[in-house]
Amino acid sequence: MVAVPADDRSDAVTAPRTAEARPTPIERMIPAIMDRAAEMGLLNAETHQVGARLPVRLLEQAKRRTGIGSTNDLLAFALANVAVDDDFAAVFARARGTLDPDLDIGV
Repeated sequence: MVAVPADDRSDAVTAPRTAEARPTPIERMIPAIMDRAAEMGLLNAETHQVGARLPVRLLEQAKRRTGIGSTNDLLAFALANVAVDDDFAAVFARARGTLDPDLDIGV
């Protein structure tokens, strides 16, 4: 993992890949989420040290799923993922059945 530079943390959380390996869907999400967090000004702020006791198996599985090896980078990604969530799934679910049945969508 790349150390988190003080001026631009959006590049810090990226999964290491080999030339032949294809990124998983979650690995493809990492740059988009971190870029959005950077755009929102969430990553260039003053830092705060956090201590936590977390289940080892939870950390190991999250690192495997994301390809993020650093616990700091993993936690930054997890927090950014929560912070930038736009509630699309909930809005989409609430919109179910609201499309006018007479609307011509060209299908």
